[in-house]
Amino acid sequence: AQRETETHQRLAEGNCLQRLTAALLQQPTLDDVLRLICREAQQLTGAAGARLLLLENEAWLRVFHQTGTVLPTLERIPINTALAELALLPKKVLLTNEPSNFSSIFQPYPALKSLLAIPLLLKEEVIGALHVVNKPGGFTEADARLLSLFADQATFAITNARLHEQAKQLAVAKERQLLARELHD
Repeated sequence: AQRETETHQRLAEGNCLQRLTAALLQQPTLDDVLRLICREAQQLTGAAGARLLLLENEAWLRVFHQTGTVLPTLERIPINTALAELALLPKKVLLTNEPSNFSSIFQPYPALKSLLAIPLLLKEEVIGALHVVNKPGGFTEADARLLSLFADQATFAITNARLHEQAKQLAVAKERQLLARELHD
């Protein structure tokens, strides 16, 4: 009975991830993709809030979108801070429901009670992180596994949206060049 329950749960998770991936790839802009990632990460885990940070100039993590109640309130984080380093440098998931285990992160932010931080990896390179915070009752290993799978799909959707926006910018630049050439001739 337990194996059957686990099988049904995994099947439901797979269907959920498939639906989310399809939805992510249909978003017209990077902002829409980021909004959907945060909303779905929060819903998948039952967290109070979600935050998506992307690497900027290889020195900062900039908050590009967040949903729900996310503490602490940040716009960007230097890469060399404890909050950024724990999930990014080892390129591993950070799950903690025990603030005293990570006092360097939690001490300045007493409202932060639990954290699940997932690095966003593209070809083994970190492009950002997905944080979900303050789940009532704490995060589980199942949350970490499911959110890690989702983060993999989210990374591809972010990359796809960025490439799509670059292609549009290049097309506009090319069109401007053609118009300028025609006006000059």
